Amino acid sequence: MIISPCNGDIVGSTIELTYALEKGTKGDRVQALSTAHTKRHTGKHQIMVTVADHDHALLATSDAIEIEVK
Repeated sequence: MIISPCNGDIVGSTIELTYALEKGTKGDRVQALSTAHTKRHTGKHQIMVTVADHDHALLATSDAIEIEVK
């Protein structure tokens, strides 16, 4: 679960991503993905956190938010 930033937040060009996993999740890898990997960083972007196992197979656990970069 993504703790911060919150869905709909307006942020600057640099953010700190904070997330938490529930005990019992069988994943041991977390992947953070962003649509902001373009030359044009301003505007609305999605951030997604997914969980994978030791073989990098994605688990059903994921969370996503949308932010706006000013």
